Amino acid sequence: MLFNYFKKKLLSSLIEETLNERVKLMKKVDFLEKEVSSLVKQLAKEQVKDVFQSESRSIIIENVTIENLNIDSADLSSNFGQLGIKELSGQLNIGTTYHSKHSDKSAKKLNDWNDQTVDSKPKTTIRKRQENANE
Repeated sequence: MLFNYFKKKLLSSLIEETLNERVKLMKKVDFLEKEVSSLVKQLAKEQVKDVFQSESRSIIIENVTIENLNIDSADLSSNFGQLGIKELSGQLNIGTTYHSKHSDKSAKKLNDWNDQTVDSKPKTTIRKRQENANE
């Protein structure tokens, strides 16, 4: 009987201790689960930040060597907006210019024009007045 009494007493104290330990462990597990979930959220935020930062990073190229360049087509027209030119002719001289092919053509056109106007008008002769030798 005494043996049973001590046995029950010992068992009851062991059961109480194990229940206390179990409660402590359950609290600790809950705390660790909360901590892990907060770390997972924080890690996810940092990964999102890293993705945005990696997109905004720029690459600096210091030296580029091009060995071969092939151009299929090039548009070399200038866009002057609504500027319309129906006819453009003449000669633009910038600086000193000496005898050119274009100036020969212009002189020839001028001579042809003068010939046409002379033929259509009556011919006149202008002479210098003769001075009297008697005076």
